[in-house]
Amino acid sequence: LYKQFAVIVEKYISLQKVKSDKGPFQGYAIVIARSPAELMREGDILNHCVGKMGYDQKMVREESLIFFVRNTATPDVPFITVEYSLKSKKILQCYGYKHARPDDNVMTFINKTWLPYANKTLKKIAA
Repeated sequence: LYKQFAVIVEKYISLQKVKSDKGPFQGYAIVIARSPAELMREGDILNHCVGKMGYDQKMVREESLIFFVRNTATPDVPFITVEYSLKSKKILQCYGYKHARPDDNVMTFINKTWLPYANKTLKKIAA
């Protein structure tokens, strides 16, 4: 599983946006989950289900990808988890601690900055 997961991460790592350079969103980054262990850690710390429920298998099957939104000041601290559908090119889920909905700034960063970037980058991967 770890080897298959690593292949998927390598394929889609360019969908990451390590930092946002503009406007009120410059304090955020979004990175791909790099292993099943990272999914478990994220779920444990944020008290939600990403480390369980087969999300590692969904990534290996390329059904969806899991990304972590981070504050650039504290990049190793779990903050927001995003499930992205490769098929529909949409966000399926986006949660913080105990399934809390992220604030408007985070949602705007995800939907207006990262999502268009990811979808554009995905077209290049598919080409």
